[in-house]
Amino acid sequence: RPGHTPTTTDLRTHLTPHLPDYMIPTTYLHLPSMPLTHNGKTDRNALPPPHTCTPLPTTGEGEEQQGPATPLHHTLAHIWTEVLDVPNIALGDNFFTLGGHSLAAVRLLFMVRDQLKVELSLRDLYETEDFAAFSARVDELLPPDTGSAPGMEPAASASDVGSAPSGGTAASADSHDGR
Repeated sequence: RPGHTPTTTDLRTHLTPHLPDYMIPTTYLHLPSMPLTHNGKTDRNALPPPHTCTPLPTTGEGEEQQGPATPLHHTLAHIWTEVLDVPNIALGDNFFTLGGHSLAAVRLLFMVRDQLKVELSLRDLYETEDFAAFSARVDELLPPDTGSAPGMEPAASASDVGSAPSGGTAASADSHDGR
């Protein structure tokens, strides 16, 4: 439509029935005009480098993408942004749609293992539809003794409410018994 800038989602939706997955671009950029040669063909040498162009939004005006909501989501979103070199991650984002590939997937899995102590296979990543599903898979595999990812505060249980932090009273009692 004239005057309407399509979103990344709009373009992917339009191209999916016409192209195989490997031919659908992972990055879309907005150009004010296409540089042309004097013959009217695209002047590839005059195209600006991709990092100097404005990326197309993934959602339309008025639509919001829900971002990471839990401490685990924030940790995983940080890993995804580092591996994929994207500014932010939404719960509905797909790793491969954002530009991920097999080598980036391996890097992602190593980072998840190092930071969260969770062993994932490539199949775990390939079988998850989006960031939310990937986060849920990681959450399923978190070691039960941690209750949350390392570096994140575990949720307080009902028995913890109103009690002193562990070791707090014992430490003060030990310091007063003269030892």
